Amino acid sequence: MRFPETVNIAGQTVALNGAALRSWATLRIYAIGLYLPERNGTAAAVLASGGPKRITLALLRETSARELADALVEGIRDNHAHAEVERLQPRIERLAGVMAAVGVAPRGSQITMDFVPERGTRFALDGERKGEAIEGDDFFPALLRIWLGERPPQAAMKDALLGGLR
Repeated sequence: MRFPETVNIAGQTVALNGAALRSWATLRIYAIGLYLPERNGTAAAVLASGGPKRITLALLRETSARELADALVEGIRDNHAHAEVERLQPRIERLAGVMAAVGVAPRGSQITMDFVPERGTRFALDGERKGEAIEGDDFFPALLRIWLGERPPQAAMKDALLGGLR
């Protein structure tokens, strides 16, 4: 999977910071690209940075809404303290609802998660918006921690998204 070097979010150009492949055993599940206003090589710098950001998931197998929602929620829980998960819970539930609006995403689909300052986190499937934006400047970093936190799905993914394996 090749990701474009730059994309436009709300009128601003952001650059590909890194890309990775999520696999499990012999299954290739998705490719992921992380876009930022400025390239950063540390998780702390990415999480603290401002401006628009994008996560693109390019699905390498058909995926159901339940699988998507469960994986994202599990990733948030794995990378946050219990109190933080409780604070985020209403928005986590909205995330599950947005993923339900995706339905079944066929192989080759792209799910984008865009953060636009003061507007929140928006979701789209193959360019078609899904659900309402989830408010709060703290929600997108919670999503980012799925891959950049202490317990990413695969350690190599974190390094690759931070530009280490490009």
